[in-house]
Amino acid sequence: KGRPEEIALIENVQRVDLDAIDLARGLSQLIEAHGYTQTEVAAAVGCSEAEVSKRLKVLRLPDDILADYRANPDAVSRSALVELAFVEDEAELRRLWQTARTGGLTVGAVRAARPAASSTAEPLRMLGKAINRMDKDLAAIDTVAQALQREHRERLQSLRDRIDALLNA
Repeated sequence: KGRPEEIALIENVQRVDLDAIDLARGLSQLIEAHGYTQTEVAAAVGCSEAEVSKRLKVLRLPDDILADYRANPDAVSRSALVELAFVEDEAELRRLWQTARTGGLTVGAVRAARPAASSTAEPLRMLGKAINRMDKDLAAIDTVAQALQREHRERLQSLRDRIDALLNA
C-alpha cells in the first residue's frame, strides 16, 4: 500500500473541513477501491474503528435527507447527522430531521429520542467488544501454543464447552 492515489485519499479524509457525507464517502472509497478493512482505515486516518463504523452509517440515510444536508451542511452538525443515522424508525428519523434542519438538534436530543434503540444497542455493543477481546486473546495464545500445559488445555476445553453451549442455545 502507499500508492499516490491512496495517500491522497487518506489525506483528503483527514481534512477537518469535510462534511459528514464527504467523510463517509472517502472512508467507503478507501474500503472499496483499495481493499482496506475498517480497522485498516481507522489506523490510516488516525481514529478508532468504532468511529469509522459510525461515520460510514451516514451513507445509509435516505437520499433526500443526504441531499437536504448537502444543500445546507451548516444547519446540522456532523455529529448530529451521525446520530440520526442510527434512528431505525423512518417516521421518527424524518421527524427528527425536520427538527434538526429548522431549529437545530443536539446529539443528546437525538439519543434521547431513540431510547429503544439505545437499550438494545448497549448489550450488542458489549457482546461485540467481548468477542473481539476473545479473538485477540486466542491469537495471543496461539503464538505460545507449544507451551500449553495440561491445566491450560483443561481450562481451554472448559471454555470451549461453554462456547458450544452458547452457540447451541
